[in-house]
Amino acid sequence: MAASLIDRFKRHPLFGLALAGFGALVLTPDTLFIRLSQMGPLEIIVWRGLEIGLVMFALTWLLDRKNFAQTMKLTYSRGGIASSLCVFASAICFVNGITETSVSVILFALATSPIFGAFFSRIILGERTHISTWLATIATLAGILLSVMDAGDAHGAPDGSVVIGALYGLGAAAAFGLNFVILRKYKDLPVATITGNGSLMAALLVLAYIGPSTLFDGNVLMISVSGLLILPLSFFCLNSASRYTAAANIGLLMLLETILGPIWVWLGVGETATPQMILGGFVVIVTLALYVIYTSLKLPTKA
Repeated sequence: MAASLIDRFKRHPLFGLALAGFGALVLTPDTLFIRLSQMGPLEIIVWRGLEIGLVMFALTWLLDRKNFAQTMKLTYSRGGIASSLCVFASAICFVNGITETSVSVILFALATSPIFGAFFSRIILGERTHISTWLATIATLAGILLSVMDAGDAHGAPDGSVVIGALYGLGAAAAFGLNFVILRKYKDLPVATITGNGSLMAALLVLAYIGPSTLFDGNVLMISVSGLLILPLSFFCLNSASRYTAAANIGLLMLLETILGPIWVWLGVGETATPQMILGGFVVIVTLALYVIYTSLKLPTKA
């Protein structure tokens, strides 16, 4: 009886949306815990990578032990390695961007991953780049430029280069967009272990470079809340939701991080964006929301 009710609940149209919404909400305070850790970017990459990798591989082993060998084979296949490298690149770029400049700038830039996905779909899958993609690209880049131009006046943000930080954010967005296309091309790839593998690759490479001496310079508990709880739980929910709802719906709900992430950081450490940065972010969020809705409704098979 209970199993039947669970199956009926999973078939409900709102189940996938609820799961994706929960995963997106869980992800929103991630940047706050990066700030609270008070660690350098390299130490953050090591801790997050080791913890995400450990949790993802452990969950896969516990939930699907019988198929674990096949999962590992797919993880280290050609497509799996390509996807892992995207995770690796996004991890490096995201953390460096967050520690370089304002959280708002990075999250606004990161939100452009659907646009990069459309371009990579054209190159890899041969899908046509519709004019809506070009218009959305121009509008989102204008919004990011508007934010970057005033990001130096953000209160409580790191005093690094705003331009370099924004480029890191766009690099992370490009890696996310490319990974989305790779996962579409190789539909059987195990996302959980690939996420863990890419994260471990970043952690081990950086650890080999810096050594263990500075790993405890900062608040390990704060970064571990992110690495052991927030990221694995949100990734698990978002990846699972892809089986029950359209990717466009997940893309829209992911904008919650762009909206709520800066609010969490403001509440937690007092970092605030300027009105011009908020206006630029508004341009980015509204443009991407309209783009994803239009693409899902009018162009279901096109980028």
